[in-house]
Amino acid sequence: MNNIFSFFAYAAIIVTVMLLLFFGLEISSTTNAVQTASQIGAHVSALSGGNMTQIDQAVMATLQQDGLATTYNGQNLVTVTSSTTQSSGSSIISVTVSYLMPTIVTSMGSLVGIPSNGLSGAYPIQSTESYANDTFFGG
Repeated sequence: MNNIFSFFAYAAIIVTVMLLLFFGLEISSTTNAVQTASQIGAHVSALSGGNMTQIDQAVMATLQQDGLATTYNGQNLVTVTSSTTQSSGSSIISVTVSYLMPTIVTSMGSLVGIPSNGLSGAYPIQSTESYANDTFFGG
């Protein structure tokens, strides 16, 4: 009896460690994708003069290319904002991408038959990138 209990105790520890490693790797890869999307969004903003439609399209395309969902059960997972400030003759253009990463906790209710409309278990990831649009270069 003690051997069976020990086996299940060790198995539970190993499964927990594996899940934590998997979740950590998932967060790391998603964070990298969100940072890349905000960099591309800031670059597109600098080139397009802050056109939000073009910024949104570039950010969404980047996230989808990296395999991230942009909606979950009809709810938007991505928020994109852009701002411009003036500093020493340059326009500093910043783009912030906020992403709600669905996790297994987000889907837990549906596993046991409880419908879920919210994203209560989603993990928030945010990245802000800036580009300077220098007047020296004709920006």
